[in-house]
Amino acid sequence: MSEQNAERKYQIGGRAFTQRPLVWGQVKQLNALIKDMQLPSSGVTVPLLIDVLGEKLPVVIAVVLTEDGQLLKDKDVSSLAAFLEFEITFEQSVQVVEDFFTINPITSVLEKFGTALDHLNKRTKTAISTSTGSLPSSAVETSPSATQ
Repeated sequence: MSEQNAERKYQIGGRAFTQRPLVWGQVKQLNALIKDMQLPSSGVTVPLLIDVLGEKLPVVIAVVLTEDGQLLKDKDVSSLAAFLEFEITFEQSVQVVEDFFTINPITSVLEKFGTALDHLNKRTKTAISTSTGSLPSSAVETSPSATQ
């Protein structure tokens, strides 16, 4: 996705907001919000996700949206969530969540991360087996009974 297509604009309660690809600070905020949530392993849909988020949905949306002209680091998430709770329509909420997965292809990132971890595990196992190949196969030589 090109940089100019990597953002979405919204008008909510007479104010303009933008959603862009997540930065690390937002990832940390979202992780703190959703770390204890239970999602089914398959068949996750936007309506199901909205249902699971429940009362946290305005806060999650406040994390991913930024009011135009405001810096991410200066955003008051609690105040924005309170505003959104009574200004964002259900349809807009669904659109923000759908756009989130378009802008932030999480499954693609997770697949790449998993592939990298698999590669690292294979390299680690190879390094361990190579380095332990020269070790004695029996511990008898170093056991206390062998020295007595």
